Amino acid sequence: MATPLSLNVFQWLMKLAQAYNQVLPDGRWALPDLILCYHDIGFDAWEFTVRPRDFARQISLLKEKFQVVGLPELLSAPGRAGLPRVAITFDDGYLGVYRYAFPILKKHHITAATFITSGHSLNPKTPLPGKFLSTGQIKSLSRSGWQVGYHSHSHPDLTKLSTRALSQELNLHKIRLENRLGLKFTHFAFPYGAYNLSTLDAAFASGWPYLFTVDGGPAFTSQTPHLFHRVTISRLITVPLFATLLTPAGITLNHLFTRVLRAKDRLFSRASV
Repeated sequence: MATPLSLNVFQWLMKLAQAYNQVLPDGRWALPDLILCYHDIGFDAWEFTVRPRDFARQISLLKEKFQVVGLPELLSAPGRAGLPRVAITFDDGYLGVYRYAFPILKKHHITAATFITSGHSLNPKTPLPGKFLSTGQIKSLSRSGWQVGYHSHSHPDLTKLSTRALSQELNLHKIRLENRLGLKFTHFAFPYGAYNLSTLDAAFASGWPYLFTVDGGPAFTSQTPHLFHRVTISRLITVPLFATLLTPAGITLNHLFTRVLRAKDRLFSRASV
């Protein structure tokens, strides 16, 4: 979760990107393919709930600079010539994705992906009743061309689990949820974007062909095969900041900013043990 200090640093970096973009000759540095990571769309005060109006404006900006494609299409043909491509994803399976994002994207003939947890989807008595997508809504998104991926069972930090607990989060309830939905999960997003060598090995051993981080930067910069980076979009990224983010300098500085934040979180996590 962003702090006032981290937000100020991000805003300063985007101002630096704006200044750099003003002196950067056209065509010297191309935009890469991107995968964006949203969470909820709606009106509550959570940092990762983007207002519907802002989301609609962001989609319009994306269409000016990118070819907006479904996640499977982006992953199947990386590096294609022409306009850079962008895919849109949502983590956790919040109701606002269906209520607000789905109609906006449908208007633009865009499909997205949602990563859901079996803990919420298999338990009708969730901690926040009505906050998460129902089985029928998930099926409706899938029938409309959306990709439905897995996001663990109970959304823990996988890097802090025992080998047995990690295996359970990756596998134990997945088949039950697949059977309920009539789907086969092939895409897995790490909760909190937290991963290390152990979680990667466990995920690959479990047969996941596509894994997703929130490390920022271009989608295809990972040195690990089948590991793809995403750029997190929060409510704190205003429409002007979003426009600056969608530049080569903005993406590069965002990637650097995200990696520094994640390194800080890992350091404090180890210090608190």
